[in-house]
Amino acid sequence: MSLPPGKNLLVEHLNPYYVETGIWRSDSLQLAMDAGFKKIIGIDVDLQWIQFARDRFDLVNIPLPGLTLVHGDSAECLWDAIKDINKPITFFLDSHYSLLEGEERGKHPFPLIEELYQIGQHPIKTHTIIIDDILMLTHPDVTGWSLSKIFGGLYQINKQYNISLASNPVIRNLLIATP
Repeated sequence: MSLPPGKNLLVEHLNPYYVETGIWRSDSLQLAMDAGFKKIIGIDVDLQWIQFARDRFDLVNIPLPGLTLVHGDSAECLWDAIKDINKPITFFLDSHYSLLEGEERGKHPFPLIEELYQIGQHPIKTHTIIIDDILMLTHPDVTGWSLSKIFGGLYQINKQYNISLASNPVIRNLLIATP
């Protein structure tokens, strides 16, 4: 989670659903709840972070009917999580390998392109897509992707997207695509 401090950016991008990939410590899930999203899906490949969110929100004792946690690789399971949703979604795409020494890279260390492809399969094309850590994802030593490659993936979903960069607090590290 890397949203601007002191401001809940998600309030400005409210849709009927919120889907986050890479939930880490579930701070963005909390911000989504605070922003007023009624249906929230959090996906993470690391069972540790799924369990952390279950504990944080005390889901064992107090089920939250609007919150669904999915343990899985978003490069492969995002479609299953969204295929039956028939309303616009605000996506917060933050699933990636953290570049920490000793961390497992996993099968899909940077699943963003696969995530965009799955979102592109959805019949609704007016989703809001927020991509975190865009500076890392476009660093030549990390993924080899350029902003134009990521823009291309977004424009495959909706050619009319308005794309902007915001700070989070790292300057211009958050990409936001709105219809």
